[in-house]
Amino acid sequence: MGMNENDAAAFKEQMGVFQDFLGKATEKDKGQPSNPYEEQAALMETEAKGKALDQRRQTREDGQSVREGRERDRAKLNARWGQSGVAMSGSRQLVQDARKTADREAEEDTLFKGTQQEREILNRGRQNANMHRISNGGSANRSTLSLGSQLYKSGR
Repeated sequence: MGMNENDAAAFKEQMGVFQDFLGKATEKDKGQPSNPYEEQAALMETEAKGKALDQRRQTREDGQSVREGRERDRAKLNARWGQSGVAMSGSRQLVQDARKTADREAEEDTLFKGTQQEREILNRGRQNANMHRISNGGSANRSTLSLGSQLYKSGR
């Protein structure tokens, strides 16, 4: 069996997480003393990324499942209508179009909820890693923008 597009994308995402982890590990080996708390925090972040990727894959599968189920139900209704020998037009056509729109919205809702869960997983992982860093005497990893006043003070 060959890999389909979803399998290839999932593999690429997993390799990206692994390469990020390796990149962080080799950066630390370039002369900086090893900090087990920082390494543990980085591992926590990497684990959260992996869970988020799993959530993304599950979300795609759920969205596809919703779409396929709704399409199957719509096809059954269309087949029954077609067997009646009456042309579909007017209000019946509007009802079908409304069902199609509702089905598309259900799929989009599923994808949106999954994306929210993915963000929550990443945020929770980052928060846990930062709490681990702080509780062990380190400081939270922050963006350059959030460090603005500290950078200004140190630049004098």
